[in-house]
Amino acid sequence: MSGQQRTIEPLNQGRPRLKQLIIQNFRGIGNHPVTIELDKIVVLVGPNNIGKSSILRAYEVAMSEGSNEAILLQDDFPGVWYITSLSP
Repeated sequence: MSGQQRTIEPLNQGRPRLKQLIIQNFRGIGNHPVTIELDKIVVLVGPNNIGKSSILRAYEVAMSEGSNEAILLQDDFPGVWYITSLSP
C-alpha cells in the first residue's frame, strides 16, 4: 500500500440524536411552548431569568438515558401543588 492513503471513516453507531426540543410548563418556561432546533452548535444568549438554565435542564433530562440526572423534581414544575395526604 505504499504511496496510497486510506481514509477510515467512523461507523455510525446508530445513537439517537435529538433534533428539536419543545419545552412547555417546565421550570421558568410557562404555558407558551419554546421550540429549539438543535444543530451541531447551539448558543443560548439572553438576559438573566429568561429561561436559559431551564432549557439546559430540559435537554439534560431528555438526553440522560435513565441516569440519576433524568430524575424530575417538584422544583422543575413551579406552580404545581401536590397533595400528599388528606385529613378526614
